[in-house]
Amino acid sequence: MSSKRVLLAVEPSSEWPGLFQDCFEEMPVRILTADNPLDAAHQLDSGCDLVLVEPKLASKAFVQKLHSLRELQPALRVYALGQPAGADAAFCDHFFPKGISLEELEREMVRTLPLPDPIDVLVADDETEIGAMVQDFLAYRSAPAFKVTYVQNGEEALKFLKHQRPHIVVLDVKMPVKDGIEVYREIQARKLDLPVIVFFDAVSGHEIEALHAIGRPSIVEKASRQSALPELLTLLKKMVYFWGAQ
Repeated sequence: MSSKRVLLAVEPSSEWPGLFQDCFEEMPVRILTADNPLDAAHQLDSGCDLVLVEPKLASKAFVQKLHSLRELQPALRVYALGQPAGADAAFCDHFFPKGISLEELEREMVRTLPLPDPIDVLVADDETEIGAMVQDFLAYRSAPAFKVTYVQNGEEALKFLKHQRPHIVVLDVKMPVKDGIEVYREIQARKLDLPVIVFFDAVSGHEIEALHAIGRPSIVEKASRQSALPELLTLLKKMVYFWGAQ
């Protein structure tokens, strides 16, 4: 699995780095940093998948290099951190206003990232109502669409993974035959390089420790449909992008 290369070009006193540290937590990224226009333009020579830049650091040389990079990398995405002035906004795909929350930032970012279409999702959960809930929530999405395969236990999930490779796996922990921890351990042992979301309900601290002893899956509490499913949707898109699926 190759890491996404992210350029974070911000002024020394900026508050943006802390926000993006949280945003990229547990994501496979290599962050390049710059705190002045010259360094920002220079860092582009290393090649980037994602550019996050405060408008003051987007010099003429920087913007010219961006145009050249876009010709070589159509999937390159550029985000201004703060609203650019007037015609200067043309260099970026989108901008994040100052004071944006982490949840709003992630939701806006995944809306504009290049993603495979459809996104293939494997959901393993012994509660059929949970499987149906996730399938129904994703069924009518578009740009990208989702293709959801649902299985009811860990053994079925591992059988599926022997023959097919989804973009992402959503696992319950407490399942019959093989539980989510066993499935996650096997995914890691096979070196499948698959992003995994643990979609849990009343998981103990011991179980979370067991998962973290194996790797760093992302974790979403099932909670209510209104809160859990939008969070799951954002995280699905984010993880698929940063794990490199196209």
